[in-house]
Amino acid sequence: MALQIVESQVPITLERLNAVEARIGARLPEQYRSFLLKYNGGRPVPSGFAYTHPTGSYADSLVDWFLAIYDGPNDNWESYYRIYKIDAKRLPDELIPIAHDPFGNLVCISVGREDYGTVCFWDHVHESDFASGEPATSPNVHRIADTFDELLTGLRDM
Repeated sequence: MALQIVESQVPITLERLNAVEARIGARLPEQYRSFLLKYNGGRPVPSGFAYTHPTGSYADSLVDWFLAIYDGPNDNWESYYRIYKIDAKRLPDELIPIAHDPFGNLVCISVGREDYGTVCFWDHVHESDFASGEPATSPNVHRIADTFDELLTGLRDM
């Protein structure tokens, strides 16, 4: 089945995307930028992905919704960014939330120098104690794909 993105928001303008990047102090990877300019969030069909847990065991989840840059209340990219990156600093510095699964976990993209553009699964069940004020660590972060396009082409029925 070919990938479809359904129930997306109105595509954002390049000006708004540039303004968001200026506010967060990072340029988003080109493949993800193109997705936002074309779809701006939405629900992928199919939506399943797999990753390997550091223990070596196989795990999987779903992209429930890609976050959208818009002024609405649901699946709002800027709201997720504020909650996970500013208010509680729950994500490692290099990770930006781009989607969520149905269980409260996140799909993130890296803007870090060493792994720029890689896509990861952030497991909230195994996160570090963000309430302590310590910087977020990454034992609960698992690589899904080397690029955003690889994530999209790898999505499958579950």
